[in-house]
Amino acid sequence: MSLFKKMVRVVIPAWKSSDPVERIAAITQLVDRELLESILKKEENPQVKESALYALNQLELASLARKTLVERERIEAVEQLKNQILLAELAKTLKDSPARFEAVKKLEDQKLLGAIARDSLDQDTRVAAIERLDDERVLIEIALNDPHFGPRLSATAKVKSQKILSSVARVDKDYMVRMAALSKLTDQRLIATIAENDQSEQVQIRAIEILNDQDLLKSIAFSDISNQAVLLATKKLQDREVVKQIKDKHYQLGKKAYEKLKYDQAFPKFQMSAELGHPEAQFELATMYHLGQYVSQDIKSAFNWFKNSAQQGFAPAQHSLGIFYVFGDVVIRDETEAEKWWVKAAEQGFTQAQFDLGKLYATGQGIPKDKAAAKIWLTKAAEKGNLRAKAALIELIPVN
Repeated sequence: MSLFKKMVRVVIPAWKSSDPVERIAAITQLVDRELLESILKKEENPQVKESALYALNQLELASLARKTLVERERIEAVEQLKNQILLAELAKTLKDSPARFEAVKKLEDQKLLGAIARDSLDQDTRVAAIERLDDERVLIEIALNDPHFGPRLSATAKVKSQKILSSVARVDKDYMVRMAALSKLTDQRLIATIAENDQSEQVQIRAIEILNDQDLLKSIAFSDISNQAVLLATKKLQDREVVKQIKDKHYQLGKKAYEKLKYDQAFPKFQMSAELGHPEAQFELATMYHLGQYVSQDIKSAFNWFKNSAQQGFAPAQHSLGIFYVFGDVVIRDETEAEKWWVKAAEQGFTQAQFDLGKLYATGQGIPKDKAAAKIWLTKAAEKGNLRAKAALIELIPVN
């Protein structure tokens, strides 16, 4: 027997109550036309008659809502309805009609809302009912067992039990439902467990976003979950020494993979470390972008990562940045800017920068020619065994 029929059976005896207030309230909820007409004929109490007329009017409104082909009329009829049983029936039977949502919106009876939330054939109607439902038991039942995504997601968003939310967050088949449950969890250990074990990167990241415990974040940062999740966990760490250990670890892993020509393994490790600010990793990542190793060649990304590394004082990156300015790749050609970066690298003893800077001064390409400065830098490069620097010095200072 449906819940609606059960409620009708409960209401019918109540109208015979000796308590006038209870009786009138029961009559207003009657949905039996014959019984209501019988009350009108036999009842002498004007208030009782009025309640029966009201109930008949409610039946007429429900009938209009079912039969009319004009949607506006249907909605207006539902808007005037207050009878909970009639509203529930319309919510279940008005297919493909916006009026069914109006009926759900006017429902207050939790048992009727629960019946629609569980049993309606239309998933949107079920979701609308769930959004008005406060019965935790029914919400839990739907969140844990319902086969349909929409009702399960809506129920999860309303469940309060941390135990149930933890279960949904760990085992639901849809990552969006797991995310909804996760967002309501407050137990930091449960959140960390989900971050470390969920197969979805989105769920891992969401868990880390709401995780604040530094020890748990540290554990995640050293784990083998997705790179983006580890990156986020590391960025949330307050211990700078630990952060340094993590970015060094990923740089070294990337370097080992790169030396073995395993570019698919090297790239994500360099990327992780580079995002955390490791200058050598930034340089290696820039090189891979520049050469198109593992990824499509991307000169602009290469330039940006070279620049990030150069700004941290890494000499090879400073030299590479200078080359970009000399040739005008993705930036406007600017030998003065190239000179600036080559000076920085040359002063750190980077041989190739010393040679290129010496040649730049010797030729005066884009900057004033400076034979003395050229001699200084070419000599430094030559002393380190740079054969091209030695040859350039002979051209600069001919042997008689």
